[in-house]
Amino acid sequence: MPEPKLPTDVGPLNPRLREWMRQHVEQAARARSQVSVTFPEADTDVRVRHRLPGLPTGYRMIRSDSAGSVYDGSRAGDRHYLYLRSNTAGITVTIEVS
Repeated sequence: MPEPKLPTDVGPLNPRLREWMRQHVEQAARARSQVSVTFPEADTDVRVRHRLPGLPTGYRMIRSDSAGSVYDGSRAGDRHYLYLRSNTAGITVTIEVS
């Protein structure tokens, strides 16, 4: 993901406002959410709440209680949820959403 940049054509800004904007842009760029999810059935969509401030750009499995893979579900993610599937029934994983 490209590094967000502050707009340069906003004219003179109060230094405190410029710093506030810089911090919030950096915070949004680093936004990540970790969530544990159990897949009761193999190859079936599971709705996962991600708690990011906007649309997710990706995810990765960072922990698993058994062998298996996690992959995209049949629906695209939105501002609140990801839709994921696993090839293993009963697997519990921790996902990092960014």
